[in-house]
Amino acid sequence: MSSHAFLMRLSDPMTDAIRGTAASPAATGRRRAGAALGPVTALPLVTVRPLVLLGSIALLALLVGTMALVTLRTGGTTDSAESDDASAPAHPDAWQVRRLLDEHGGRLPQSEIVERTGWSKSKVSRVLSAMAEDDQVRKIRLGRENLVTRPGEEPEHAGSPFDEDARNR
Repeated sequence: MSSHAFLMRLSDPMTDAIRGTAASPAATGRRRAGAALGPVTALPLVTVRPLVLLGSIALLALLVGTMALVTLRTGGTTDSAESDDASAPAHPDAWQVRRLLDEHGGRLPQSEIVERTGWSKSKVSRVLSAMAEDDQVRKIRLGRENLVTRPGEEPEHAGSPFDEDARNR
């Protein structure tokens, strides 16, 4: 047996179908899987190239579309100067805290935020601290509890007496 004939026997059925060298079951003495469905017709190479090209174009379009969607969702900003905007959320979950404050007149105890969001105490504390750093909320210590308010919604008695003295000068 020549080496070419040996290599032809080792080739897989898909390669044979593309080359157009697929042997018939009668010639090989073997029955192919799916032979009951009829003979396998080989696709000429001229037919395969446009299919590969179309598949490549479709894949490229899918990748470009995915990148565009990601850019739209993130706002297309990667600059730290642009992300310091006052309207930008301090934390990805800050919108839920703002919604709760809006529903409850701008004031809510921190323990209520824990109960209503179902988050852990530490997560609520992290979200509120990030929001307080960006001046999106105020955390006012009342005994052993924090009262969370929107800026400008603080109770009158919650301010420091030193702040009032400084204003009167």
